Formats: sequence, structure tokens, C-alpha cells
Amino acid sequence: GTVGTRAGAAAAAGAGAGAGVRALEAASCSQAEADVVIKAATAKLKGDGSVKKEVGQLTQVTSVIGYGNPSGEGVQVRFNAKFEKSGNGMVLNGGIFGAKEKKGAKKGPERGRGAIFAQVKARANAKGKLVECSVAKDGGWGKTINVRC
Repeated sequence: GTVGTRAGAAAAAGAGAGAGVRALEAASCSQAEADVVIKAATAKLKGDGSVKKEVGQLTQVTSVIGYGNPSGEGVQVRFNAKFEKSGNGMVLNGGIFGAKEKKGAKKGPERGRGAIFAQVKARANAKGKLVECSVAKDGGWGKTINVRC
């Protein structure tokens, strides 16, 4: 039967299978709809100065964690992204831990601090307009940056 599905859970709860199917349809969205939200969020993040200051420039969407339509209005997406920031890394005299730097090694602001990976949560309304966007550093255990939409 319907064991293990939302329709089965709704039927088991006495709501009838039809209520569960309607809930599943309201929570689903297409990959194309999710892609529109991801593109809008990445464009917003690339242009936002506070995000660049905190985590760096968005360079890549690395993976999509999930997407859906939980409220029945619009699309919500979570994805991981790579951010890079230029500037001097922490270097002691003569290199890291006193070791001499190799000839031709990058020096100055172009060295950078490498990349960090953060989780992005974005939500668009039914018309496709981005209404919520945030970046969670350190897997959500650190600071979360809310982006003005």
C-alpha cells in the first residue's frame, strides 16, 4: 500500500489518503524552479558588499542540499557554496613557523586566505522574486549572515 509515503502517514493518522497527496503536491517543485532561485541567490550574493566582507566572493555552487515548496507559496532552496577572499593570510617572519618561503611564492594581498564553504538558504515567492537569503558559516555553528533582499 502506501506505507512510507506522506499519503500513508496521513491515512494512518485518519486524515485520509487524499489529504496526504495534496500535502505532497504542495511541497513539491521542479528542479527548474529551484535553479531559478539558486541563480537569483548567487547573483544577490555576488553583488552584496557585506557578504564579500564577511566570507568573500562567491565562486561556485558546490552542491544542492534540497529544494521544495513547504508553505505552498514559492520555492525554498538550500545549497553549499564556495567563497574566496583575498588578503594576507597569517604569516610569521620568514614564512609559516619561521620556515623560509620558496622563491617565486606569492606575497602580499594576492596570496589570499583560501576558500571557505558555507551553506546558503534562499526563498523566493510565487512570482520568483527572492524574499529571503542567508549564509551560514561553519556549517551553521558559526555566524549566519542575513542578506537584504
